[in-house]
Amino acid sequence: MERLLLGFGDGIEILKPESLRNRIKAILGRAGNKYSENNEAIKK
Repeated sequence: MERLLLGFGDGIEILKPESLRNRIKAILGRAGNKYSENNEAIKK
């Protein structure tokens, strides 16, 4: 289910259930961290 929902990218917002919303939020947060300016892997 998560993979399917993530496939919609920024075209979807999960509202309920809150547990699913939180899982998606965590996954996207980790993905966003890979592209942050503070990512040490990029600087190497």
